[in-house]
Amino acid sequence: MIKITKSGLKKIVCKNFNVTIPSRVKEEVVNAGIKYDYEDAYIIDSNIRNGLIEVERQKSKFKKGEQQILNIFQSKKYDAVATDDSRFIKILKLANINYIIPSVFIVLLFNKGIINFEEACKKLDDLAAFISDDEYMAARIFLKGEK
Repeated sequence: MIKITKSGLKKIVCKNFNVTIPSRVKEEVVNAGIKYDYEDAYIIDSNIRNGLIEVERQKSKFKKGEQQILNIFQSKKYDAVATDDSRFIKILKLANINYIIPSVFIVLLFNKGIINFEEACKKLDDLAAFISDDEYMAARIFLKGEK
């Protein structure tokens, strides 16, 4: 959530995909971020208030956002979990849960015809500072192959 926000992708992602976060993730990202005056926390909070991001208010015994994500994913029908956390990705793989890393959103938006090749490359370049070189190059190769 933070990387796609900082790179300016969040609004277009939220407009074109259903985005739901658990209440604990909101606490960890938004409430804690606002406490420390992080700009991205205010942006995400605004998107929640404007209905671009839904907060799942399901009661949960779990104290960490990632645990709530797993619990919610397994109790409802979602297509995938969006994350860039390599440790959490390992857990998702073990649980056989589909996941999406930030650069994949750009490729999906391009494939759906929502953004053109030039826009996709620009958005990928904006994201580059926040992702690994491998993730960047894989997305770049895929975009060129689909052009």
